[in-house]
Amino acid sequence: MNKSLSKQEIKSKLKKDYQNFDIKIFDTVTSTNDFAKEIINSNNFEHGTTIIANTQTKGRGRFGKTFFSPSDTGIYLSTIFNIHLKIQDISLITIISAIAVCNTISEITGLSPQIKWINDVYLNNKKVCGILVENINDTTNLISKAVVIGIGINISTNVFPQDIQNIATSVMADVSRNIFIAELINNLYDLLKDIHSKNIIEQYKQLSLVLGKKITYTVEETGMRYQPDKTAIIIDHVGNVHRHGLPDQDREWTLEPKPPKKKQNTVAVRQCPECYYTHEPAGVCPNCGHIYEVQRKESPKEQRDAHLQKISEIKLKDAALFTWEQVREFQQAHHYNFNWCFHYCLKHDIEIPSKYRGMMWRLGLI
Repeated sequence: MNKSLSKQEIKSKLKKDYQNFDIKIFDTVTSTNDFAKEIINSNNFEHGTTIIANTQTKGRGRFGKTFFSPSDTGIYLSTIFNIHLKIQDISLITIISAIAVCNTISEITGLSPQIKWINDVYLNNKKVCGILVENINDTTNLISKAVVIGIGINISTNVFPQDIQNIATSVMADVSRNIFIAELINNLYDLLKDIHSKNIIEQYKQLSLVLGKKITYTVEETGMRYQPDKTAIIIDHVGNVHRHGLPDQDREWTLEPKPPKKKQNTVAVRQCPECYYTHEPAGVCPNCGHIYEVQRKESPKEQRDAHLQKISEIKLKDAALFTWEQVREFQQAHHYNFNWCFHYCLKHDIEIPSKYRGMMWRLGLI
């Protein structure tokens, strides 16, 4: 296997639509996702910019977990998807990324990888790839600036730390990382062209490792790892099982919006106060000739001159907020939405308790 990463070789294998992508290769970075986020925050980035590292010193996954990234034996890359999306579409990007990884491994090696949940790819019931998708918000107007798609794949790694040596594996194929990276980018961006295609969910279901299997239920971001003979007790306090069914039930998936509700047909009528005849709206009763008085709305007794004032910035008066507890106390005192706390803390670099990471991820804030 060719151990050196080559920008020239990677670009030579890219499809025509992706030839202009900016490919950046580094020997060592802390994290390719962090590097990509720095580029985005500098406001000097382009769609398709891809950061590739030979090794990461602080590779990471979801919920702050580390991703083992030794040199010369893996693929560690982050690509910037600069298309504004709805928050609910972020999970689709993770699904698409996992499908692209599976397709690339299958095409190059003939192996049959599977997807566990939506962000891990497995080979022979062991993890071979981790995916971390991060939505980068503009803290000024709280809209999405771009999405970072981070992918780490064990290609030929054969020595793992003790805590993951029984659950991690590698592709272990004699393959050029440059060719693998180019095919991965081709597959990924081909799928991203039609993010709402019904075929996406169908491919995901076919590649799912857990569909139809017994699962464990995670609470406060902790849980047991999947084991073939283990089951979990799911305590349902609010009756979700009656509305949504059990997790392992077959479901009909669709990305189509719900059909609009049919409006009920209504007929406007008017009743004469003299003869009580009911008829279609008119100024005169067709039965007795009664003329309806025109009802005029009275003008307000008092009118005041007013004008609209443009508010360019809302400042928190007399507020000195430096900790999460102070932010929460301020939010409760002013009856702000709870999510305001996240946006304020992110903007002012205030540490947020780790127990809220799951909520922030669902909101697309991390």
